[in-house]
Amino acid sequence: MPGHDEADETIGVAISVTSMATMGASPIVEEADALGFDATSFGRNPKIELFNTAELLAGMQPDLPSLEHHGGFRCAASEKGPKPKQGTLCIE
Repeated sequence: MPGHDEADETIGVAISVTSMATMGASPIVEEADALGFDATSFGRNPKIELFNTAELLAGMQPDLPSLEHHGGFRCAASEKGPKPKQGTLCIE
């Protein structure tokens, strides 16, 4: 695709045993902030999310695109008009 950049497709979750709050302005925090957000027709999600194990064990979840049935896809429009007659299958 013209103008397509694979770096635009970056999305991920970084998990650390150290609290991100104690990391301050570390390179990983700066890089995650610099990447920003990924905006699609299905929502706006951070490209890189930072969590520590305590946050995940406490029930926090990453803000990822929907993985539910039909969550990432749109249903096609139904065809209009008369339905064709279904054929028969002769089996002997």
